[in-house]
Formats: sequence, C-alpha cells, structure tokens
Amino acid sequence: MLLMFDHEGSGKEKIERNSLQNDLNSKLSQSGGEDRARAIVLEPELEVWIWSDSSQVDRVLGWQDKESKLRPWLIQREWLKEGATKPSRPKEALGATLREACKSRSASLYKRLAETVCVRRCTDVAFIEFCAILRKWFPQNRLDRQAGTKKQHPAKALLILSNDLVGAEGFEPPTSSSQSWRTTRLCNTPLFE
Repeated sequence: MLLMFDHEGSGKEKIERNSLQNDLNSKLSQSGGEDRARAIVLEPELEVWIWSDSSQVDRVLGWQDKESKLRPWLIQREWLKEGATKPSRPKEALGATLREACKSRSASLYKRLAETVCVRRCTDVAFIEFCAILRKWFPQNRLDRQAGTKKQHPAKALLILSNDLVGAEGFEPPTSSSQSWRTTRLCNTPLFE
C-alpha cells in the first residue's frame, strides 16, 4: 500500500513533512506493513512535480506562442522567486498559468506532461522517494518477466504493470471529461529516461 497526500491542506501543516512522514511510516510498519506499506507526504502539494525547467512544460501548458517565456512571466507575477526552480504555491501558479494561456486543467493535460517531460530531472525529495519505492517493490527483473523481454524500456514495463503500480483504481482521484463520464484508470505514466 502506498499512501500519498499533500502536506498543505492535510490538517497537519504544523508538523514538519519529514516528521509526519516518518510517524506515518512507523505506524504502518507497526500495523504489519513493514516493507509493503509506505507513506509519502508531498511538500507542499502534488503539483510541485509539474514544474521543471523542461521546455515541454511550457509547450504543454500552452505557452509556446506567448511573447514572454513562462518562467519570467511567473517571476513577474510573483509566482516564482528569482533563482527558484519551483513556485512556492505550485497549484495556484499552475492555475494562473492555465488561465493566462486559456487552457483548462484536465486529465489529458497531465497525461501530456507525463508523456513528454522526463522525470529524471525532478529533484523533489518526495518524488525521488516515490521512484525509489517503485524500484524496490517492482525490481527490473520482475518488470522484465512481466514485459516478456530483457530490453524493455522501463516506462513501457511500468505501463504493463500499471494495474499493480499506479494505475489501480483509487490511486488518482477520478477525473471527468463530462458530467456523465468518469475515468478511474491511470491518467499519466512517468517516463524514466
């Protein structure tokens, strides 16, 4: 079991992220989870993973035809501090960016980000922990057996195991493309290049 949640809005913001995560992992271990259950607390929220210095982020967020580049615009609007790699309020910065680009937040937007932005450049501690957990729980030799090849690209192997990994219903909140349709399948798969 993998428990992931945003530190911001958790009701436990006064407790430091590492302390909260360590406490949860200790409780999971005591309840019999040991190596089969882990908690990851995202600081401040999941949207922090979106922000990288990749030009693909600009393109997917609808910024390729703008006169100004995205990062200077974020700095000018005070969403990003000079020299910082990520906005301190990533969810709100994403919302402002999408409004300015006249784009809506959607599962397909997150899917395009996941398909085009390489995750190896992500330096977020929680994301690195997430990748380490996946690699530990699903070692490459198991992925190779599942994929039926020894030379399978890791992202494709992860897709094959998506029902066991991150594609299981309930991992991501369901998203709607209309009022009558809701997806509970995996909406994005990270690239491990």
